Amino acid sequence: MKIKGKGANLYTGIITVLSLLLAVSLVGNALLAREQEDRRTVASADESQEEYIYLPVFKNDPIIVEQDIKGLEAFAKEMGVKVSVEAPQSYDVVETAKLLEKAIQKKPKGIMICATEENLIPYINEAAEAGIPVITVDSDLPESKRLAYIGSDWYQIGRKQAEALIKLIGGKGTVAVLGIIGNRNSDNAWAGFCSVMEEYEDILVLDMYDDVSNWEEAKRMTKEILKEYPQIKGIAGVDSNSAKGICEALEEEKKIGQVKVVSVDMTSQHIELLKKGYVQKLIGQKRELFTYYGGKLLYDYNHNQLQILNENQNISITNIPQYIDTGIVELEPEDVK
Repeated sequence: MKIKGKGANLYTGIITVLSLLLAVSLVGNALLAREQEDRRTVASADESQEEYIYLPVFKNDPIIVEQDIKGLEAFAKEMGVKVSVEAPQSYDVVETAKLLEKAIQKKPKGIMICATEENLIPYINEAAEAGIPVITVDSDLPESKRLAYIGSDWYQIGRKQAEALIKLIGGKGTVAVLGIIGNRNSDNAWAGFCSVMEEYEDILVLDMYDDVSNWEEAKRMTKEILKEYPQIKGIAGVDSNSAKGICEALEEEKKIGQVKVVSVDMTSQHIELLKKGYVQKLIGQKRELFTYYGGKLLYDYNHNQLQILNENQNISITNIPQYIDTGIVELEPEDVK
């Protein structure tokens, strides 16, 4: 494999960081449509109920609306608690940090957050130091004082995407990756992708392109790639909004089928692109489990009477699992017809 651009240095750096990290160990559609509200509540507004707050990447991303909310609803109903969703209108880590600070002031019984970038570490630590248990969901920052992580293994997602693309292009040609540079998930997926591709000398991997999780930017970048590399064989999208932009660009340039596409996630939009043959492979996540079991981990932390090594009062051991990999789902066109 040959890597073109600054992605080569990024790949090397990510591999080093990953090695260190491994060592460190709702609402219905009507409620979600209120885009002017910064806060939405699942279940009853009874003030006597415990409140748990979820901070996803941004509000109206289809993966949140179609999948994450289902898990939150199930958790809230089953445990009789209140769950609020607070998130920026678009991908914005600075705004997420501000919302996390506001959430801390509310003193909920627990917080779930999609911890996408290292800038969030001080705020997660602030919550923990205020006595609020925090669980990272979908994207992890194990360097922080979060109690646990639940979600997918993004390194493996990247590997699966690379394996699929290699098969689709016959093991040779030029490929590109669209994602979010600086985002922990995209960076880990990029590292996994390159770890597979490095075995293939006849494949040129272009630098990872930053589409900031915006389908219009993904479309623009795809057109630029097609113009600069007209013989490109495949493109991988490692954020939930990449696929739409990639496919619209390929359609307009009459490249559908000629350029193979693999993507992460399996919203109704992704499934439709797979059915139409615009996307050849999806690596989906079981996102409903993120918020359902994430909520239950926080609830258990607050109510579970089980003590570990309680005879040794000098050791503090968390009474919940610290890492849960919910697995992935691989889908091809024949799986959804």
